Amino acid sequence: MTRVLLIPGWAATSRVWDAVAAALSEEFAVARLDWWDALDGDPPEPNAIVVGWSLGSLCALRLAARGKARGLVVLAGMARFVADGDAPGVPAAALRAMRARLKRDREACLREFFEAALAPAGGRGATAALLAEARGIPDDTLARGLEFLAAGDLRADLGRIRVPAEILHGEGDAIVPPACGRRLAARLPRARFTALPGAGHALPLAAAEETARAIERCARAAAQPPPR
Repeated sequence: MTRVLLIPGWAATSRVWDAVAAALSEEFAVARLDWWDALDGDPPEPNAIVVGWSLGSLCALRLAARGKARGLVVLAGMARFVADGDAPGVPAAALRAMRARLKRDREACLREFFEAALAPAGGRGATAALLAEARGIPDDTLARGLEFLAAGDLRADLGRIRVPAEILHGEGDAIVPPACGRRLAARLPRARFTALPGAGHALPLAAAEETARAIERCARAAAQPPPR
C-alpha cells in the first residue's frame, strides 16, 4: 500500500482531513500528524506521500528537503509565510497583529481566522466545528505555531526537493495569496500547479475530492523512475 501522511494547518487538528481520507481509495494507508508534533521532529515512518496544508505545508516541504518524502502535495502553501521583498506572502504587520489578538482575545482571533479560511463559501457550521476542535489546543501551542510562521523560510531548501509535487491553491484564498503557490511550483523541478476557482484557504474542506485526486497523481508519479 502507498503510505500517505497528512499534516494540517495552524489552529486545526487532524480531523480536518476526514473528507480527504474518505475520498482516497483503499490502496492508500493514511496516517495523520498534527502540526505541533511536526514542529518537534520527523515522523517515525518516512518516505510517504506527504500532504501539508498551510502551516503544514512548511512542515511537508521541510520533510521533502530532508529526503523523507516520496512525493509532496501542498495545499494553500508557501516556502515562506511572511512577504519578503518581491516574494508574495502575508504582511508581517498582519501576522504581528494576529499574535497580539491571540493573547488579547483567543476566541475572537480563532473565529476571525476560521471565517477567513472558509471564505468565500463560509458556513457557520464549519466555523463552529473548527472552533470546537481548536479549543483543545493550548494557548502556548497556538503561539508557537504563529512564531514558526513568522520565522519559517524554506526557500533555500527548495533545490533539494526532487520528488514529484502537486501544488493546489484556491483562487479565492483570503489568507495566503495564490501567487505564493505559483511561485513555489515554479521553483520545484517536478511540480504541477493547480488553481482551484471558487475555492478559498481551507482546501481540506472545500476541495477534498481535488486533494485526493492530487494525492493519487503524486503517488503514480512517485512510482515512476525519476527523470535524468
